[in-house]
Amino acid sequence: MKIYRGPRIGGSWTLTDSKTPSDYIKEWSKRRQIVFDGTIDKDGLRHTELAMEIEEEDVFALFNSILNGYREQIESLNKKLHDGEEKYIELQRGFSKIDDLIEYHAEDAPTEKSVARAVQSIARYYGSSLERKRVPRIGWLRIAWDRL
Repeated sequence: MKIYRGPRIGGSWTLTDSKTPSDYIKEWSKRRQIVFDGTIDKDGLRHTELAMEIEEEDVFALFNSILNGYREQIESLNKKLHDGEEKYIELQRGFSKIDDLIEYHAEDAPTEKSVARAVQSIARYYGSSLERKRVPRIGWLRIAWDRL
């Protein structure tokens, strides 16, 4: 735990004291107050001590706040995972179509360059949601796109 001191308006905060959990747990269990040195200039003649009292409700509130933060992170990660799974399925479809195109239909193409352009069209279609507005046209392909 760290204690900072600074001006009421503007300016920056200065670290005045810190304690490890083992240090403040000892103090808290004995007198329910955690004492900090609030003095910025530790070599000066005047020193200020600060005491902080944490009640059980505070601990529960902080703990619940941490749990809520983790829940939000988990929810966000689950959404990203779901989006990634959908993208993975789309890419699998694209690879399958490219494989079928090359395996079963490449000999129907007028040139090798036509096959390469068809592969590129399929890759763009499945690789980018922006490209998915229209189905690629492969003029030399003798079957319907959805049967590829």
